[in-house]
Amino acid sequence: MLTAEQAKEALKKFEIPDWEERRSRELGGLGGRYAAIGRGMLGLRAWGRRDEKDPAVDMDALKPNERTAIFDVLFPGLGASLEAMWTAGKRMPYQWGYTRRGFRAPNDAELTREARSRRFAEVLDSLRGYAPDETWIARWAPFLPHARGLGVLLATVIDRGDKSAGQIFDLLVASARGEDEIGGMGRHVTTALLTANRPDGWTLVEELLLAAQREEGLRQAIFEAVDEAHPEAFKRMLDLIVARDLVRFTSTVRALDVWLGYMLGGGSAAAAGPSPLPLPWHDWQLVSTSFLASAISFLSAFLSARGFFIALASAGAFHSLCAHTADTAPAPTTAAAAMTINDLRHALMGSPLRTL
Repeated sequence: MLTAEQAKEALKKFEIPDWEERRSRELGGLGGRYAAIGRGMLGLRAWGRRDEKDPAVDMDALKPNERTAIFDVLFPGLGASLEAMWTAGKRMPYQWGYTRRGFRAPNDAELTREARSRRFAEVLDSLRGYAPDETWIARWAPFLPHARGLGVLLATVIDRGDKSAGQIFDLLVASARGEDEIGGMGRHVTTALLTANRPDGWTLVEELLLAAQREEGLRQAIFEAVDEAHPEAFKRMLDLIVARDLVRFTSTVRALDVWLGYMLGGGSAAAAGPSPLPLPWHDWQLVSTSFLASAISFLSAFLSARGFFIALASAGAFHSLCAHTADTAPAPTTAAAAMTINDLRHALMGSPLRTL
């Protein structure tokens, strides 16, 4: 793997002068309506205030092939992959930022739109000024900003299932093991391997988690990708946490806060007070498209009975690699987290009470 200094110098040769102006001119070749939408997408930034006229609204109104054409102008050769990412984003958590929760609403395009737009903006900010292909992204992602967004893009590439997708998967595995001459371990690796529908990728991340031992930063970095993981990968991670008693670590308790908003690591859960679940409940998904009905009923009952309260964006859990706490969680918090994870695992195994 290259050092940061070597990578910074090497990336200069890939930079395209006047990249944004060129992309804007080329979008004009698509025609007035598509050019306007494409230029709106080109102007997106991962962070910062959004205008009321978010171009993502217009993107959702287009047909898949029309969106692909716009994406292909922005990043030639990546149009189909970016369209797959845009569509797959409906199945991912719809909240954004450090106080996000792992709730999903795959049948609600409007509710998931901002998260999809911001994930694309992360990719755009990462690749702005370059003309990459998928292999280039997988290899240089450790040295680019917004690795999480690139990880989601690479997950959709892996899910394509063709020969080149397998090569991207192998490259990410090599990066995780420190075997690639350029690429290395990073958020893009854990996000891609957990989000993609490849159980062997989940297994690798589980191995990395167990190998972390007392490396709390690595463990937290892995857990921070779990809320966006494939639903089956999420369940496997819960099984691993219980089997290896990982709730004894602070990062595990913090992760549970982030995933579900239980407030176990941010103070007294019983004193936190409830935050109401937004309506309509039947449009909301937790972890799996087949799980919501049982999850809502089950979680409401057991959290109320045990003094925990479920929260969404209003919860106070802080989601940051910069937060410094002790490696091990206090015994009462550990016990509460273990009980919560066990019950959640059982709920995930059950049949839904009704079909959404």
